[in-house]
Amino acid sequence: MFYAYADGGSRMNNSHGAGAFIICNDKNEEVYSNSFYFGNYSNNQSEYTSIILCLTSALAGGIKDLTLTSDSQLTIFQITGKYQVKSEHLKPLHAQVQYIIKKFNTINFEWSPREHIMLKRCDALCDLVLEGII
Repeated sequence: MFYAYADGGSRMNNSHGAGAFIICNDKNEEVYSNSFYFGNYSNNQSEYTSIILCLTSALAGGIKDLTLTSDSQLTIFQITGKYQVKSEHLKPLHAQVQYIIKKFNTINFEWSPREHIMLKRCDALCDLVLEGII
């Protein structure tokens, strides 16, 4: 089992969005991380897009068993079906996640507070991207 951590965020009235993820092996050793600038994205769009990029990167690396943790209660609860997706701009992103997760043997989604050490690292990667753009 591999473990992934994803975070997204936006600044300046949603005119600058960014995201990051970290993938670790079963010994909690980082095997891959990346961060991205999304442009004119809301916070929730950035959260979803970070998860999508994390999932596709995991699959590209041959990972088929994954637990993904995020501090975005909305996205995790929408992905797991606990919440409905009501925002029209999030529906395509949610559908994309649902399509991608079918390619995994085992996939789990967990919500964790932003104080989680790996989520703090993801947040710091997002900040570095945004500080370089803004």
